[in-house]
Amino acid sequence: MAVKIEERQYPPFGRCLALSNEAAELLVSLDFGPRILSYRLTGGENMLHPDTEEKLVNVDPKLEEYYGPGTVWKNCGGHRLWVSPEAMPETYYPDQEPVAYEQVGESVVLTPPAQKRNNWQYVITITMDRDTSGVTLLHRIINLGETRKAGVWSISVMGQGGFEVIPQPDRPTGLLANRVFAVWPYSDMSDPRVCWGKEYVTLRQDPKGDGPFKIGVNNEHGWAAYFNKGCCFVKRFEHRMDAEYPDGGMSFESYTCPDFIEIESLSPFYTLKTGEWMEHTEKWELKRSESCDPRDQKAVAELVSSAGLGR
Repeated sequence: MAVKIEERQYPPFGRCLALSNEAAELLVSLDFGPRILSYRLTGGENMLHPDTEEKLVNVDPKLEEYYGPGTVWKNCGGHRLWVSPEAMPETYYPDQEPVAYEQVGESVVLTPPAQKRNNWQYVITITMDRDTSGVTLLHRIINLGETRKAGVWSISVMGQGGFEVIPQPDRPTGLLANRVFAVWPYSDMSDPRVCWGKEYVTLRQDPKGDGPFKIGVNNEHGWAAYFNKGCCFVKRFEHRMDAEYPDGGMSFESYTCPDFIEIESLSPFYTLKTGEWMEHTEKWELKRSESCDPRDQKAVAELVSSAGLGR
């Protein structure tokens, strides 16, 4: 199967670039971002959550103080690239300018304008498989400022109503701990949306949920999955055992609220001199799938196995 690449209008977001084959389609914004706004199987529903109503807008006064009068940050949903660790106002760059792109073979290289004040240059290269729903995302962040320490943070905002599966580390470490969790101040560890299972942590997206919830983990298996709309979205990434990760050692984090759920992978920290860059690769795929009770660990294990995901 050949990969088709073409510009397309995607209301209300404007100009987008569509990458498609017989198995799947992906849409990425060109008038801002870039944000991947849609990823779906052919004939299926979008697994990402685009914010079509602009409900998710950050108006923190620090944004105006730092970037200038009238500055707001629009979530827009979909998939985005950030620098870790999170900071206000630096993280919330108002990325609302047109994005340049270049087609290189069957890949697309997207380059937004360099970030003012932050002195970061983002570049995302998207490559769609010819014969499957698979997509490879290469995230590159170039340091245009002075020497500093940071990491790549890759965030996918998923649609409402599904549940996420996160494999727990199971490396035998004898008398030493083999997993580390981060829990944010607003997270209630007894929240009914989360299940701390033996093999998997599951996290439900619930439109009626009680506020935000966020956790992180040293995800040594290098994958997470989101089951929704008769489909399974799989995100794969590398966890480096010898590396220093943000937020106390987190290579994976997940945030949910009544509007959406975020599936986030993180690179290790890098110390970058002027002109140096850091990279982080994710591999995505979509598979048709059944669902189950996310609190039933046996059923979750069977669902994971049927999706071709191992521990």
